[in-house]
Amino acid sequence: MITMPAGRSYPLAGPIAVSACLLLTVLVFAPGEIYFGNAMDFPMLFAEMLPILTAAALLGTVLLSGMLIALPRDRPREIGVSVVFGLAFLAWLQGNVLLWQYGLLNGSPIDWASHWTHGLIDASIWCLVIAGTLLGSRYVNRMALWGSVALIVVQVSGTALQASRSSDRWINHYSFDKSTRFSFSPDRNVIILVLDTFQSDLFQELLDEDPGIAGWLSGFTYFRNATGGFPSTAPSIPLILTGRYYDNSVPFQDFVKSTFKSASLPQQLKAANYHVYYNNLYYWPSLYADPSIASHVLKKTLRWHDAQARRWASGLMLLGVFRSLPQFGKRLLEGAVAKITPSLAWDDAYGEETLPMGPHARGDTQADGDVAFFSAMTSMSSATMKTPTFKYYHLWGIHSPLLHDENLRPVTVAYTRENAKHQAKGTFRLLKGYIETLTKLHIYDQSLLFIVADHGTEFQPFRPRLVEVDSRFRTGGSGRPVATRYSFGLPLVLVKPIAATGALKVSDAPVSLGDIPRTVTSALGMKGASPGESMFDPGLPPHRPRRVLKYNAEQLHLTNRYFPPLTEYVVSAFSWFDESWQTTGRKFLPGQPPINLQR
Repeated sequence: MITMPAGRSYPLAGPIAVSACLLLTVLVFAPGEIYFGNAMDFPMLFAEMLPILTAAALLGTVLLSGMLIALPRDRPREIGVSVVFGLAFLAWLQGNVLLWQYGLLNGSPIDWASHWTHGLIDASIWCLVIAGTLLGSRYVNRMALWGSVALIVVQVSGTALQASRSSDRWINHYSFDKSTRFSFSPDRNVIILVLDTFQSDLFQELLDEDPGIAGWLSGFTYFRNATGGFPSTAPSIPLILTGRYYDNSVPFQDFVKSTFKSASLPQQLKAANYHVYYNNLYYWPSLYADPSIASHVLKKTLRWHDAQARRWASGLMLLGVFRSLPQFGKRLLEGAVAKITPSLAWDDAYGEETLPMGPHARGDTQADGDVAFFSAMTSMSSATMKTPTFKYYHLWGIHSPLLHDENLRPVTVAYTRENAKHQAKGTFRLLKGYIETLTKLHIYDQSLLFIVADHGTEFQPFRPRLVEVDSRFRTGGSGRPVATRYSFGLPLVLVKPIAATGALKVSDAPVSLGDIPRTVTSALGMKGASPGESMFDPGLPPHRPRRVLKYNAEQLHLTNRYFPPLTEYVVSAFSWFDESWQTTGRKFLPGQPPINLQR
C-alpha cells in the first residue's frame, strides 16, 4: 500500500484549515479571551459581537486561503501553508503564553523601555518559529491540517471554559422601556429623587439664606440629623433601596442581586402591583433589575447588527490583533489602541437612559446635567398610569465636576464649597419646577416624595455649618466641635408624606438612609421585613445608634469583586458633631469575617 503525504491528500483542506486557524485565533478567540477575562468592563454580551467577529474571520479565511490556493502547487504552496500555520501557532502562543504585563490599556503610553527583555524574547521565538516553517516546510505542511484543527478545538474548549467561569454585567441581558419614565398614577406614587453628593449642611445654608425655600417645599420634613452609610455612591444605592449594608462578606455583585431579589423596596412594591421604574443605569453595578422586580425591564433581543455592536466588535478585533502580536508589532499598533480604548471606557451602549446627566454622556447632553432631566420631566410627565407607581431617579446633584451655576448656565469651575453652592441653588430652582409639575398634574398630595443624597463629600474641604440643636443630641463637652472627618456621612434627607401640607418642618430625629424602605412600607401600610425604622416614628430614641461604614473610595473599582477594607462607625448623637462618631473597632476585609481591632 502506498501512503500519500498528509499535506497532499487534501490539496484544498490544508490552505483553508491554516487560514481559518490564523483568522479565528486573532479575530475570534483572542477577543473572546479579552472579553471573558474582563466581562464586567463591557456593556454588551459577547454573543452580540460574535456574529461580527466570526464574519470578519470567515471573510479573512476566504481571502487568505484563496491566495494560498492560487500559489503553484508543490513547493510554493507548501511553504505558504507552512508559514501561515506557523503564524497561527505564534498568534496562539503570544496570546496565551507570552502574556506580559504592560499595564492597563486606557490610552496611556506604554513604557516599552522597561519591557525590552520581553521584546527580545518575543522576537527570538517568532524568528525561530518562522525560520523553522521555512526550512522545514515539508514536515510542517504534513501536520498543518490536523494541527490547525487541533488548535481550533483547543481554543474553542478554552474559550467555552472561560465563558462558563466568567461573570458579566446583569444589565447586558436586558433592555429597558423608557416610555413610562415620567408616567405617574393619579392616585398613588412613591418617588425617590437622589441628588448625588448633596451634603445636608449645604441645604441648611441655602435655607438660612433663602427662607422662601421652606414655603414651596410644602409638606416636607428636613431630617438634618441624618446619616448615610458609605462615602460614595456604589453601596449607598442598595442601602437606600434595600436598607441593607454591604460588609465585604460576599462579592458586591452577589450582594446587590440577592438583596434586590429578596424583600427590597422595588421587589415589595412590584409584588404589591406598583409600576416600578429605575432611572439612570449609569449606576448599574449598584442596581439589579429583572422583570420580577422592575416593570420597565425586558428580556434583551440580541442586537449584533446595530452600530454599537459593530463599534465594540471592531474595538475587540483590534485588541485581539494587539494581543496576538509580538512586542514589535504591538508598538506599531499602540497609537490605534490608544485612540480606541478611551472611547470604549465610557460608552453609551445602554442608550440615553444610561448617561443623561453626567459629564461622561456623549453628544449634546454632555454638559446638560440635571437641567436636561428636569426639562424632560416637565414636558413629558403625565398622570396616565392605571396602577400605583414607584420611581427612582438618580441625578448628578453637586457631584464633581460641577456643570452649572445658580442661573443654570454651563460652567467649568473648581470643585469648591462656594461653587458647589452655586450649583445647588440652580438645582433647587429645578426642584421647584419639578414640584410645580407634580402639582399641576394633581398628584403632589397623593405622592410620597423623597429628595435625598446618597452621601456627603469625601475629598473636598467642606465644613458643616453649626446650628443650634436640641441639647439632648449632645454627648457632652462645652465646645462646639466641627465634623470635618465625617462629612461624607451627612446626606441631605427631605421627605414629604402622603397628604402632608404646610411649610417645611425641621426634624432632628436620628435617621439614616437605610430607613427609607421601612419609611415607605410603613406609610403605605404594607407588611414587610424592611430593615431600619420609619423616619416618622415618634418613638425613635434621641441617641439611637446608626451604622456607617467607611472605605478608601480612591481604591474602589466596581469591576472588582470586593471593596477595599471597611471600617465601622456608630453615630449615637447629632450627626454633624465630631464627638457623635465612634469607631466600633470592627473592620471588614474582602471575603473574610469581620475582625475586631479593639480586642
